Amino acid sequence: MSDRKHLILVGMMGTGKSTIGRQIAKQLHLPFVDMDEELEKMFQLTVAEYFERFGEQAFRDAETDLLKRLLHEPTKVISTGGGVVLRRENRQLMEKYGLIIGLSASPEVLYQRLKQDRSRPLLQGSLKKRLVQLNAERKKYYTCAELQIDTGLYDMATIIQQITDHWNKGLYGTSNSRSR
Repeated sequence: MSDRKHLILVGMMGTGKSTIGRQIAKQLHLPFVDMDEELEKMFQLTVAEYFERFGEQAFRDAETDLLKRLLHEPTKVISTGGGVVLRRENRQLMEKYGLIIGLSASPEVLYQRLKQDRSRPLLQGSLKKRLVQLNAERKKYYTCAELQIDTGLYDMATIIQQITDHWNKGLYGTSNSRSR
């Protein structure tokens, strides 16, 4: 049996990883983990507070440690933080242990979704400019995903259907053995 047993969502902040992940997990009858929420529980700080106190490097180290732990647990849907793909080690782990789904949206769509959110440490300053910059920096890393979906182009039901169809085609994880 393949080591690939998790459904892993990657993409920029604001692409819908958490919202979509929760719905997919419910549909596939799998546990759901939002890595940023999990890290906040571990830190007992928000991601923004952790960034401010300890810096991005310490955050990325904790993120990698959490990813390693999650990937060695039973099958689940994992919503990653937007920057998890920056480390080669993380991309390799995700490719080995999961089906990676890349979610994207245009900078304009992301701006509309995030313009009221002040909790994200990497979005300080001019939001539109920062979204374009982050997207340009990270785009090449998101290509590790087997399936790419622009969440600005489809409704939630269509996105979830595309992802679950791809998951079921590959017969990943344990949920598929039950649905056969």
